[in-house]
Amino acid sequence: MKSLIVLALLSFGLLAGLSAQPTSQTVVAVGATWKFLNQNGDQGTVWRTETFNDASWSVGPSPLGYSPNNSDAASTTICNGCSGCTCTDCAPDCNTKRITTYFRHTVNLSDVTGTFSIRYQRDDGIVIYVNGTEVHRENLPEAPATITYSTTATAIPSDDEERAWKTVTMNPSSLFHTGNNVIAAEIHQTSASSSDIRFNMEVTFTPVATPLVRGPYLQMGTPHEMTLRWRTSTVSTGRVRYWTTEPGSQTFTADETSATTEHEKRLTGLTPSTRYFYTIGATDGSVLQGTPDNYFYTSPPLGIPEKTRIWLIGDFGTGGARQIDVKNGFKTFAGSEYIDMWIWLGDNAYSAGGTRDGRDSVYQLNVFNVYGPDRFMRQTPFYATPGNHDYYSTEARRIDHAIDYFNIVSNFRGGAGNDKEEYYSFNHGNIHIVSLDSYGYESGQGTAIFAPAGPQMTWLRADLEAAKANPAITWTLVFLHHPPYTNGTHDSDSEAELTNIRQQLVPILDQYRVDLLIGGHSHVYERTKLIKGHTGPSSTFDPNVHNAPPANNEPTPNFYYKNRMAPTNEGVMYIVNGTGGAAGKGSIPQHPAMDVSLDEGGSLYLEVEGNQLIGKFIGLNGAVKDEFTMIKTESVANTTNTLLGTDAGASLNTESQQNTLVGYQAGYHTTSSANLMFGYKAGYNNTTGNFNTFLGVQAGLSNTTGSANYIMGTNAGVANTTGSGNYFLGDNAGSGNTTGGFNIYIGANAASGAGVNGDNNLAIGFESGRANVGGFNNTFLGFRADAGANNLTNATAIGNNARVNQSNSIVLGNSANVGIGTSTPQNRLEIVGANNAGGLRITNLRSTTPATLLNQTKFLTVNANGDVVLGSINNSARATSLLWEQQGNNLRNVNAGSVIIGEGISRMPADYNLFVSKGILTQKVKVAVRNTADWSDRVFEDAYHLRPLPEVEQYVRTNRHLPGIPSAEQVVSQGIDLAWINAKLLEKIEELTLYVVQLEKNSRKLGAENAHLQQQITKLNAFAQRQAQLERRVRLLTQPPSAAKPK
Repeated sequence: MKSLIVLALLSFGLLAGLSAQPTSQTVVAVGATWKFLNQNGDQGTVWRTETFNDASWSVGPSPLGYSPNNSDAASTTICNGCSGCTCTDCAPDCNTKRITTYFRHTVNLSDVTGTFSIRYQRDDGIVIYVNGTEVHRENLPEAPATITYSTTATAIPSDDEERAWKTVTMNPSSLFHTGNNVIAAEIHQTSASSSDIRFNMEVTFTPVATPLVRGPYLQMGTPHEMTLRWRTSTVSTGRVRYWTTEPGSQTFTADETSATTEHEKRLTGLTPSTRYFYTIGATDGSVLQGTPDNYFYTSPPLGIPEKTRIWLIGDFGTGGARQIDVKNGFKTFAGSEYIDMWIWLGDNAYSAGGTRDGRDSVYQLNVFNVYGPDRFMRQTPFYATPGNHDYYSTEARRIDHAIDYFNIVSNFRGGAGNDKEEYYSFNHGNIHIVSLDSYGYESGQGTAIFAPAGPQMTWLRADLEAAKANPAITWTLVFLHHPPYTNGTHDSDSEAELTNIRQQLVPILDQYRVDLLIGGHSHVYERTKLIKGHTGPSSTFDPNVHNAPPANNEPTPNFYYKNRMAPTNEGVMYIVNGTGGAAGKGSIPQHPAMDVSLDEGGSLYLEVEGNQLIGKFIGLNGAVKDEFTMIKTESVANTTNTLLGTDAGASLNTESQQNTLVGYQAGYHTTSSANLMFGYKAGYNNTTGNFNTFLGVQAGLSNTTGSANYIMGTNAGVANTTGSGNYFLGDNAGSGNTTGGFNIYIGANAASGAGVNGDNNLAIGFESGRANVGGFNNTFLGFRADAGANNLTNATAIGNNARVNQSNSIVLGNSANVGIGTSTPQNRLEIVGANNAGGLRITNLRSTTPATLLNQTKFLTVNANGDVVLGSINNSARATSLLWEQQGNNLRNVNAGSVIIGEGISRMPADYNLFVSKGILTQKVKVAVRNTADWSDRVFEDAYHLRPLPEVEQYVRTNRHLPGIPSAEQVVSQGIDLAWINAKLLEKIEELTLYVVQLEKNSRKLGAENAHLQQQITKLNAFAQRQAQLERRVRLLTQPPSAAKPK
């Protein structure tokens, strides 16, 4: 039958027509609504970007502008401050207008692979931007000139130029993108006195021709399999490449065995709950599609209660505005969340262009062309049921089922003993889902639908019985096209098909405790409460009889409770969801069974997680118009468990006993017994761990298999996974522990550091033990008492901020005094005893051999004077040296080490044994000299070399100290050996003595020489006197006689 239909389509050229070259699409039409701003002055550059908030701007359809008496016939007149309108800050006056006016329009694009063409009208100059990037300017200074708010147009266009359309064609690869895009423009005047402006724009898109006509789309998802389908305009042998992002993952290839235009490939061997990316193409290596949105998730294994998101639409494939608005509204609501299942409720494709509804061509036009560009078609497997329009609304097709629907969908032949495509069932985690055919006649039954003994009803009973008996199934959902209750565009009282469904199907749904039935057909949204036992006309519906008891029905508004193992039926909720595209009724009287009735476009969203089901009807703008929650208060077949809270104990099975789980998702994954979990997500990930007590928000959140833990406090033990025997008390206590066991952490943030994951540790006090990384068998007592190093063992820190830095050590306090027998200790350790009654006593320090001087029976004691005597034992079992020993009247340190008294020295130079930092006060000091060579008598030996004084003078000038004497720096750094320095000083004194002796000898010699010189001087003086006398005599003898004086 299917092959004949495909052959007929090919014969009439319908398939060939689907591969025609793409035509241009108008994405921004003339008359589209624009945001505009003609006031407040300069807007800078941010106004043209996607993230700018233009909510305060004015709005109106294009063309936009102003002119005297609106002679330019603008659809939206922009106020310019002249007569006829008023505006704030749009212009100083009518003759002084703003130079620049701004325009913005947001357009949502599902495909950008192609060419965009922008047509515009402008008066005077224009700059156009796409997503903040300039793409064109005209009648303004050419690039790279910067256009500012005050830049004027370069010319005044004529009237014809103002009305002329100009076109810009552009490659969108770096400009447009899928989703919302902002087209912005600014119009510039030639001057502030210009009388008019004009702006108009149209944007068209021509997609790139591709052989991919339909798809890809997904079918029949299971934990291990997924079917991919697509259609091409040319024959090829299809290839699917798929991979995960898990470490070590490889890329797999699945090829078809023959060439075709209708491609279908089943992927097998997949991993449950795993995301797979994929591309579709051909075996020649070509790739038809491989976007980042090409991925899917495999479903979880049976019984695993993973969060599942389901989108349900009915009566949608009209190709009209409501269909697009419903789709876009759900896209807004869903955001980037992955949708696990997409359910089509029938009447999926209506007639278009003279083609009868339900045909392949209208599926292409009104379904695949509409939803194909969106991620849901590429990511989410859809499950469908046929409606009357899918059967072409003809009696013949209801009998032979020869409809295109069965070529388009690859439905399960699933469920108990079923080989039909018209009806089927499947499991997804802990959900059982059933699809029924409510319009096609059943084989061998003439015109009967839902005949009690017919194939579909016989199969349905067996299928629901199996689901009811399966402890892994928590929820049972049924969907079909025709609803049993409605008062919308169809009336379930007056239409025989709907009456038949109500009379034949509802008792079975009640019997097997189905949770939810969803239909379409009636182009409204209607929802009941939990109802049961009603098969008659609406006039016979009695809320007191047919509504479930108040404990089940809205004990709080829009909350419904069921117990899967209840002995009696607690009701089924019925929903009519037929507003995905088809027009409504205008107004609808409410059916007596309905709790909500809405006559507006929308779609249904279900979110199932554990024992909670949330339903939301999503309106055209993405708003939630109706919401309800259904909760299974107990999902296990025993009475020894106590559960309270949404999804508390959602995974408990018949083997789980004696659990008390209270709070939202408390013990969500628990399958074990004897646990107490109280608080939001307390013990959320616990699976097989037993005997645990978790109290507090997210207490023990990550515990999986750890047992016998007591964890109390917000986020206490939040990271513990397999650790057992732990006791954590306090907010965040033990939050760093993952696998460590038998730890006791008490106090807020105790042992909360990363990597604090050892065993057998004790930490008591605020933030105590937070740094105990890799530590075992450690004890921390006090405010922030902690480890000062990693990987410590047998370390103890006691007191405020006490730190222990090494293993096998005890640290008391932090710079604190310890008192025994006193409440006011003044020293690090102060012991105050009572006379003859108390003190310090250490006993039983005996050796195994008779006591000797080196083998004391008492190793630490106090003598009669109250002095402490220190010693140690030395025997064959352990060799430790004495510290001090008494020899006669002497106290001797026999340790090879040094003695330091005072502060400031952490180590001693070699060959020294005692350091006293602040000096020694004594009446007598004697320094021993080991041998004569260490003394200074050698200075008086004949062979001793005494430096000449000029040489000594030169050395002192250079080094500023005597030869052989250490410098001041050396003395500070090395100290002074008293024996050595005294020998040196004496050496210098003896050298000085030699210098003095030598000087005395020189002095005597100089004295003798001086006396001799004095004698010579005396003789010279006497000689000089005689010489003077002689000179006078000579002058007298040589002087002529003088003349006689007159008388």
